Amino acid sequence: MSKELEQLALRKQLLQARSALYRLKMQHEIRTIGQSLQWAKVGSKVIGSYPIRSALLGFAYKVFQGTRGARLVGFATRAFIVAKTVSSIINLFRSSADRQS
Repeated sequence: MSKELEQLALRKQLLQARSALYRLKMQHEIRTIGQSLQWAKVGSKVIGSYPIRSALLGFAYKVFQGTRGARLVGFATRAFIVAKTVSSIINLFRSSADRQS
């Protein structure tokens, strides 16, 4: 019986040591990934992505709903869309004019 208990105790120690080793490996890999990321670029990409941007605009609209701020956010959104559209059209005409020259 004591031999079985000793084997169980040794197996427990082995499992605990293996678990500690895997935790250290994971910490090392996470640290390596964290050092390779450039957080300013990651943050700007996330904020600039369409779903996040639209969610932020929706949140801003809900916060300012019924106030001048909501109208301002709505106007700014429409102005931004118009400016992007005009910019795209201008770039399209420039590229077609360059091809014709």
